[in-house]
Amino acid sequence: MSVTNSLGHACVLAIISFKLLTSAVSHAAGHAYAAVISACAAGGQWQQAVKLFDDMLAWQIKPDVVSCTALITALGADAQWERAAQVSGWCYTSLNFC
Repeated sequence: MSVTNSLGHACVLAIISFKLLTSAVSHAAGHAYAAVISACAAGGQWQQAVKLFDDMLAWQIKPDVVSCTALITALGADAQWERAAQVSGWCYTSLNFC
């Protein structure tokens, strides 16, 4: 099994664990989202990372530097440069990151 394939499996396992967590509580905390987004970034699953980030916003959970950086990393890993720049700009202006 290649490293990339292993990381993809790690993302899938993280998502499954996350879904189990969110089924037990009304919604997960920001740290849980950041961890799963990071796992998706490591596994090259940028689409799933974007979906999780969008879910986080839908639950009105304020993203932090870790979740924003993880999403930007996931996008950059797959050469989604324009999207990564958009997320970076949004995080900077919307979340008052300095």
